[in-house]
Amino acid sequence: MRYNSDYTLDIPKQSIPYFYVSSISSACSGVGTNATFSFGNDNLKEYPSEVKAQNGMLQRIIYPTGGYTDFAFELNQYRLHQTFGSYQSLLPRYAGGLRIRTISNFNGIDPLPVSQKYYVYGENEDGTGLLRTNPSSTFRPNSTGFEATSSAQHTLYFDGGSSPSAPPCLNKTCMSIKTSERKVTYFPASNQDLTYQNGSPIYYTQVTEYNRDHGAVSGKTVHKYMSPWAFTFYQNMPSLVTGTNIPYYYSDWPMGALQSVTAFKNNNGLYQPVHQQSYTYTAVFNPQQVRVVYAYLQNIYSPLPGTLNGTLNPQILYDINFEFNSGTQLRTQSDYIAGQYQIKIGKLLPQTTVETTFSGLESLTKTNTYYYDNPDICNLRAS
Repeated sequence: MRYNSDYTLDIPKQSIPYFYVSSISSACSGVGTNATFSFGNDNLKEYPSEVKAQNGMLQRIIYPTGGYTDFAFELNQYRLHQTFGSYQSLLPRYAGGLRIRTISNFNGIDPLPVSQKYYVYGENEDGTGLLRTNPSSTFRPNSTGFEATSSAQHTLYFDGGSSPSAPPCLNKTCMSIKTSERKVTYFPASNQDLTYQNGSPIYYTQVTEYNRDHGAVSGKTVHKYMSPWAFTFYQNMPSLVTGTNIPYYYSDWPMGALQSVTAFKNNNGLYQPVHQQSYTYTAVFNPQQVRVVYAYLQNIYSPLPGTLNGTLNPQILYDINFEFNSGTQLRTQSDYIAGQYQIKIGKLLPQTTVETTFSGLESLTKTNTYYYDNPDICNLRAS
């Protein structure tokens, strides 16, 4: 979630103890001093700017008749779960990205819009949605912010076991690791992709559209959507593979399914339902899934000067059939972080549609139920 922000994006203060050496030879001999390296600060403001986020957004469409349509946007919002001692709360927070606030139509003569649609978001119209991926939080005195993310790589310096007058080593058994160097890259939390498939970072299960005609509210339409986890197991999944800068990929076809659309009329300030269309679905999965394989290099091997004879094939250093002669205790992690996972491919098929028409205290309901002899035929195909 990359914000346009009024604040310089920084990371929370990090204090890292380390063993300082002036050269590789000093490291090999264990000569150095204990020290602490600090960077970042306690200014945890990663607040999005509504003004900057609207740069380049469509503001107005002018028609040949002289009329025009204006668009107004606002920042997404969600509720952040916070714990203060024994107290817990859900506080509204702004998020990156914009949502539509109003669409206003003008005739070019009157200063007020002849019609307007304005939108209120969230369950019970509380203005908030669901943050699909929540970065970890960090706590400082009197402030709360998002923790930094990091990835690390190690450079392992080794003795190649040969000299210009000696034959080269053919494998790691005649090589020795002498010292190691750790490089850590830190990123602010907003560097993560907190969206799903590059969509909005916030998912709304309810959006209410109000209609104004010549300044008077004539009615509203309530759109309800299925939970983002109704047809998927991607709940509370991380944004990055742990310990790496590799993002996870997810499919978004199970999300955003329309649950119901209800139209209301305004009867002297009371909203009465007029018409409702509701839906249920069944998820059909393609037996052929997308498999993602990832690998992150953790260890980089570098020879000490003057300890190699000839050209070294780097594949020798990662050959699991051989091991270094000594110094392996300095290698505190595996050479790679590697793994694989599946991205489920499929689609949502209509199961039922229920249409209800209201008239006073009476209502008429029509239900359609769908059956599929072979739902696999309806599945996705490559395109």
